[in-house]
Amino acid sequence: MRGNACASPQAIDYMPGFFSSPKPPQDISQEQLDNYIKSSFEDTVSQVVKKCEAYISDLAKTVDEFYNTIDKFSSMDEGPDEELAGVNSASFIRAQKSNYQKALANAVISLRLELEGVSANTGYERMRESHSIYTSFISKVLSTNANFKNVVFGYHSEISLFKKPFSNIEKRTKDLEYAIGKGDAHFRAYAQIYHVARNLHAHIEELNSIDWSVKHAGASQAGEQARLSDEVKLHEQKLAGLKSELSSIESDIRSRKSEVEILLRPLERSARKFDHTVSKGREKMLAYITMPFDVQFSADSYANFADMLAHLRKALEKEGMRSAEDASVIRHLDEAINAGIDDKIAEVKSKAATLEELRLKIRDAERILEEYKSAAKKADAEAQKHIDLSKRKEQLAMEIETEKSEIERMIKEEYGKAIRITVAAQAESADMI
Repeated sequence: MRGNACASPQAIDYMPGFFSSPKPPQDISQEQLDNYIKSSFEDTVSQVVKKCEAYISDLAKTVDEFYNTIDKFSSMDEGPDEELAGVNSASFIRAQKSNYQKALANAVISLRLELEGVSANTGYERMRESHSIYTSFISKVLSTNANFKNVVFGYHSEISLFKKPFSNIEKRTKDLEYAIGKGDAHFRAYAQIYHVARNLHAHIEELNSIDWSVKHAGASQAGEQARLSDEVKLHEQKLAGLKSELSSIESDIRSRKSEVEILLRPLERSARKFDHTVSKGREKMLAYITMPFDVQFSADSYANFADMLAHLRKALEKEGMRSAEDASVIRHLDEAINAGIDDKIAEVKSKAATLEELRLKIRDAERILEEYKSAAKKADAEAQKHIDLSKRKEQLAMEIETEKSEIERMIKEEYGKAIRITVAAQAESADMI
């Protein structure tokens, strides 16, 4: 028993049977949190606010006295004290008296309007706002006195009527400031708690929005991304096939053109002579020899060309082959006549038409491919956004837990209350989709 008698107070607190178990924390929902913080603060500073309200009431009465003094000053007909008037004439100062009265009256009217318009979250904040308005009023009155110093000096005796109510306003404003200062530390704590609560609300709202977006976009987004990826591959293959076909046809055309040019090039010199001596006024053989693919060939035109070749051969034979060159020309003529040049030219022209069709198809395929690539790029960006949102969701969940713990700790330290902030399940969930 002696050992127990020496037990520390902390140990005694936890001895079963001696004391009741501590109360569990009070559950406060997110929706209740702002009002709970506000009411806890207002309970803490209620006596401060009560004292401030008394000063505010006194200030209102003193301002009424000040305003009534303005009326009294206005009704006085005495002129200014010329000895104190300075360099200005008495008539000028008398004229300025009315402006001075209006300036003071406007300051009071402005004060009352500003006090009526005070909007604050708590009574303590309303007292702070009111103090700021009264301080501004005092500055306006002093500024007015400075602007109308000739009136103040000229009507020195009459101005003394303002001294008591204005001094009372200054005194009560200082009293109000002092009273407000008693709650300043509590207000700073309240503002800090409220700031963290604002962040908590914003993060919960953001998390709920992200959670909705992730859940509703996830599955359909993944399917669309895969579909577009398949479409891009399909159209890339189609385009590659068209380009391969184009390349093959271009190669065939080059080959056929080369064959025809090899057959006809050796006949160019003889064609010039033929045109000069035989083809006057008719189609020129040289045109067929040098530009076989530019001439508008038809069955009749090619028959005419074949006749020209045959005619040239007969001419060379008739003259007799005088040299090896003549024999070579005849040999090339025979090759050209028997090579089916018309078929080769027709094939080239047919393939050229096919080439134009292919180029149109390739342009369409490239356009369609770019459209799918653009759509796929957007889908990839959306998928990355989905990933980023999921990461942000995890981050927000951690920030929310930290902010909840911080608010619970600050409320415990400031108000001595143990609470547990509860948030809707959707907002607290941090499971990745």
